Amino acid sequence: DEDREDLVNPTLVEYYFGKLGVGSILNCPPDTLWTAQQYRSVVVQIQNVTQTYNRPPVIWGLDSIHGANYIHGAVLSPQPINIAASFNTSIALQAGQLASRDTRAAGITWLFSP
Repeated sequence: DEDREDLVNPTLVEYYFGKLGVGSILNCPPDTLWTAQQYRSVVVQIQNVTQTYNRPPVIWGLDSIHGANYIHGAVLSPQPINIAASFNTSIALQAGQLASRDTRAAGITWLFSP
């Protein structure tokens, strides 16, 4: 179910992001393939905790170097070295735009992409 509340442990979210003030997440939990809606749900949950503790918003970055491969249902693209070998700049632009679109749909605004 995409609307599950148990994607992350709320006690640990409160401890790390509220009490300790962790300010960023780089990539995703191991062995996880969430939909964009599930990511967005977790982002909202974490940001709500940071607001409760009067902390700055948490920055979450995903490695989307060949598409948003950590997001279930996202469009994947070739590795950047392969795109570069094509000498087609419009393909590189489109790959970056697709990765951006799919990552932003998950509520994550920082991505590592071509």
